[in-house]
Amino acid sequence: MSIEIAGPQGYDYQYLVTTLITTQLLAEYNETTGTASLSVLVEGGEDAAIRISSESMTQTIELQVKGSEKNIDLDKLVSWLFHFSKRSASDCVINRLRNSDYSVLFVTRARCCDDVSHLRSEYVLKTHSMQLMPDDCLNRLFEHISKYIPDGKSNIAKARLLTCKNISSYLHGDLRILKQMMQKVIIWEESSDVHIESSIDKLLMRFFCVPLSKTIDVRDKLVKAVRSGRDRGNDIVPDFKKILADNHGYFLRIPDPYLPPPNYVQLQGILDRNHFLYLTGVSGCGKTSAARSLALELQQNGYNCLETNDIYEARRFLQLCTQEDRICIIDDPFGTLYLKDDSAELNDILFQIEHDLGKDRKLIVTSRIELIKALRINVETDPLQSIASSWIDLTVNNTSGSFVMSPFPICVSVVR
Repeated sequence: MSIEIAGPQGYDYQYLVTTLITTQLLAEYNETTGTASLSVLVEGGEDAAIRISSESMTQTIELQVKGSEKNIDLDKLVSWLFHFSKRSASDCVINRLRNSDYSVLFVTRARCCDDVSHLRSEYVLKTHSMQLMPDDCLNRLFEHISKYIPDGKSNIAKARLLTCKNISSYLHGDLRILKQMMQKVIIWEESSDVHIESSIDKLLMRFFCVPLSKTIDVRDKLVKAVRSGRDRGNDIVPDFKKILADNHGYFLRIPDPYLPPPNYVQLQGILDRNHFLYLTGVSGCGKTSAARSLALELQQNGYNCLETNDIYEARRFLQLCTQEDRICIIDDPFGTLYLKDDSAELNDILFQIEHDLGKDRKLIVTSRIELIKALRINVETDPLQSIASSWIDLTVNNTSGSFVMSPFPICVSVVR
């Protein structure tokens, strides 16, 4: 993927929109599915050109950033469609829409009126379906196109007026052509600076595991990379990738597709209420996958995440004095096949971690049920010790598909 920036200085709103587009492309595309090329304020008048290529096709999406605060009616839309490239009498947006691999994205702070609302899209780059605009709306749009007169009295303005009349003649009497064109017109409305910033932050958290506490700093670095790339006229994707690689959080890996246990919603509730969750069961029953899935949901909402089998590392992570939300998974802290010699001491530390959890901290612990049984036997010899809060057994009965208790009386509870 490559994104190239070129053009004159200025326009913070364009930089912000470009940052959103670039981040979204990096989230949605990779080197195996295609490449993307983006240019800002290039000569010819377009704010950006996004080129997405794959083995079967190459698609170009022109990005037009419109900062207007006024509502977008058909008159305003038509003026956008007849936006001519600099010093050109024929190269305008609606003419370029005649190309099958071309579409246009308008990003604006304004709101669409009823007729134009059919072209809205919620921060999605895909084109519309054939059913987007009813025929009566298309007829009204054609009337505005046929009456459009470019500003100015110069020779180029007169030549542009001739182009407008030719386009009107080309579309006359054939709503099918106009409908096909409008399929490829995408509008992101009411895109305020705050809304765009929030959308960038959500992408950073969801796809790049950037904690909420770092999103503002990372976003500012990305915007700076857009500005710098435009000034140099070079590819900004390597800069974006480096910034994201330097600032991403811990990547949780879960099976794809992932089938959660039947009591998954209840597990969510326990973690939300208690801030801690203890999962056990036989090997391969899905303890770690469930823990990662639960943590991933929090991570995508801004939590800083750590997965470890070291209780001491987990304690440092959870007790570090920061105001950010944190979630920690401790996987097999007492051992994998055999109980660790210091498991009783680790159990005590786990108690203390649970006791000290603040409102912005969450903990999930997983361990094999055989080790929890052995740990119970060990701690029963000392009346001052006990196993940490009830462990939920995720073992599944293969015949009934239900969660079952271990046949041995240990400190394990089952959520049904």
